[in-house]
Amino acid sequence: MGLEQLRAKFAQDPTMYHPNFMGQDVGYGNIPSVKVGDLFMNRQELSDKLVHRPLQSGVGGRITDGAASVILSGGYEDDVDMGNIIEYTGAGGQDDSGWGPYPKPQTKDQPWGDSQKWLLKSYQLQKPVRVIRGAHCRSKYAPIEGFRYDGLYLVKAAYETKGKRGYRIWKFQLERTEGQKSLEELVEESCKPRQKRYTRRSRH
Repeated sequence: MGLEQLRAKFAQDPTMYHPNFMGQDVGYGNIPSVKVGDLFMNRQELSDKLVHRPLQSGVGGRITDGAASVILSGGYEDDVDMGNIIEYTGAGGQDDSGWGPYPKPQTKDQPWGDSQKWLLKSYQLQKPVRVIRGAHCRSKYAPIEGFRYDGLYLVKAAYETKGKRGYRIWKFQLERTEGQKSLEELVEESCKPRQKRYTRRSRH
């Protein structure tokens, strides 16, 4: 999305993008109009609200500043979600041909791609990353539907290892920062009636 398009979106909805972020395609840290625990119906809404810009990729960011956001959606069998600590798997190395089991198994070594580069940069800079959990992320901390913004995490470790199927993968240990609403509270709140949970209360 170009700068003029971003300015047009901001003119239509001033709450969706903080003025300090204007001129950038990616905002880092908390988004002023979004609270920890807010739920979203789909990835398009996450993108519209700038919580997670990419509609498909699990990591959003850029090489100069690192990862801005990551989504836990159950796409990688080597992910480990312990709540305040997450072992997040890098991108790539799966069989993407046609329909199959989910998560799709690793079939080759992961490349050193953009997602890995951005997360490594976040580790080097110790810049917080927004974490979003999806309903399909195979975790007791997942929302029952849609996606939930679970706050800021720091990348505390970045390393190469072998995954469950013996292929090279990249792992990133994410640790939730202090001073945020607890995950237990977020899980409890996400079970409230649907009309009270989503950031967008009506569909047009």
